[in-house]
Amino acid sequence: MKTNILAISLALSLGLSAASAGQVDPRFRGVWAGEETFVVVATSYQYGYKPLKYSATLAIGEEGKLFGVLKGIGTGRYYVSPWSNGNKLVIKHSPSIYGEGRYDGNFVLSADGNTLTETGLGLLPGSPLSVTCSITGTFHRQGKK
Repeated sequence: MKTNILAISLALSLGLSAASAGQVDPRFRGVWAGEETFVVVATSYQYGYKPLKYSATLAIGEEGKLFGVLKGIGTGRYYVSPWSNGNKLVIKHSPSIYGEGRYDGNFVLSADGNTLTETGLGLLPGSPLSVTCSITGTFHRQGKK
C-alpha cells in the first residue's frame, strides 16, 4: 500500500513538473532590436577572426513558442526548445554546412522585461564551408510595452 501511494505521488509530481516545462514569461512577446557579436575561434579546420558586430532584429510570439530573426545573420524562423522556461528561451536550429545563423542559443529576459541577453553558437558564411562561432548579444524591446 505504501509503495502504491509513493508511486502515485511520484507520478503526480512528475506530471506537474512536465506540465510547467516550456512555460516562458509572457513578456518575451514582441520585437527586439540590438547588436550581436560573433567570435570565430581558430581550430584545426578554420581560421580565427577578430570579433564581428552586426545589428539584428528578433521577433518572439505566441507566448515564446515562435522565434524569428527579422534582420541580421541567419534570418528566418527557429525552433523553440521545450527546455525554455521562465525567463530563459532556448532555441535550436539545423542550418546546412553552407548556411548561416544560430544553431544553439539562450535568451534571458531581464527582471524588468525590457532587455534580452543572448549567448549561443552559430555559423557565419565562409569559403568553402560556413565557420563556427560563438554569439553574444543584447536586445531591447521595440514599440509598445
